[in-house]
Amino acid sequence: MANKSEEVVKAGKKENTEVFHLPTTKVHLKPIVRKGRWLPEGHSGSFMYDHTVMGLQVPIDVKTGRLKNPLSKAEQEFFENDAGLDLVKGDLNPFKKADNFWKDFRVSVRKSDDVVTDQTILMTLDLNKPMDYLQYKVLQTNSNPDGGIVAPSWEHRLMSGTYRVALVHEGQQNQEKVKRADMKKKAYKYLGKIDSSELEMFDLLTVYYLETGKSKRPSIDSSKEFYYTELDALIENDLEGIVSVIDDSANYDYKLLIHRGLKIGALIMKNGNNIETLEGVPIGTGLNQAIQWFKDDRHQQEYLTLQNQIDLNNKK
Repeated sequence: MANKSEEVVKAGKKENTEVFHLPTTKVHLKPIVRKGRWLPEGHSGSFMYDHTVMGLQVPIDVKTGRLKNPLSKAEQEFFENDAGLDLVKGDLNPFKKADNFWKDFRVSVRKSDDVVTDQTILMTLDLNKPMDYLQYKVLQTNSNPDGGIVAPSWEHRLMSGTYRVALVHEGQQNQEKVKRADMKKKAYKYLGKIDSSELEMFDLLTVYYLETGKSKRPSIDSSKEFYYTELDALIENDLEGIVSVIDDSANYDYKLLIHRGLKIGALIMKNGNNIETLEGVPIGTGLNQAIQWFKDDRHQQEYLTLQNQIDLNNKK
């Protein structure tokens, strides 16, 4: 967004006011094609059925019961004065009771192709054009991960099960492809370091399970080949998740401590993710709280005791 700050001198005081200008960029709206359980790959209904229309408007704010405001103060002032839209001050107020502009403003997303893919562009908005920019802002207001339909970027498209389309700025998808390639390179490099160790691969899978809860807890009785296959699948299906575990080197040893403590029975997990000592002392709800508990200087004796229990178990 092409906003800039200008200094305005009023009554001897300097005030910062935001001045808005239409940005010189384009945004594509792309479909989020999810693999359906009942539909074959490439079926036209995997996104929307042919020649159907998805209509999007400014949603209601559940906290206030009123329409959300899609514009900043600076944006509203620009469109009511300088955009050439025959609007006057107050016309874009979302709380206006009569002749509310936003109640009738609708973004229509049409699907005409028989089959859509990740490469399909449903519509392109030139943000240097006033009406296109307003449509863009309406789409943005529908990006709440709790029930929203529009992912704010291609990178976020799978972060909510309700997202159906994604906003992609020109050049953004290529940047994300490069980022993903770099992350994949990092993940496979790390896997190459540990693929000769059955224990280290098992540890990584278990830490991933404890941190994300997105997979089944691995069995200690599985083979090295099985662990490698599972990690390879995670790199393909949850690259960000597995890389975040690898990158968190400052906490990885604590995660291993907790994982190994659970494995030998020195720690207990109750009700899904509540971690306790054998004596019933609560350590934390979930992995992150347990890490902070062991990092606390007040619990160093418990840390050393658990480490000693693990070392003794490994010598058996």
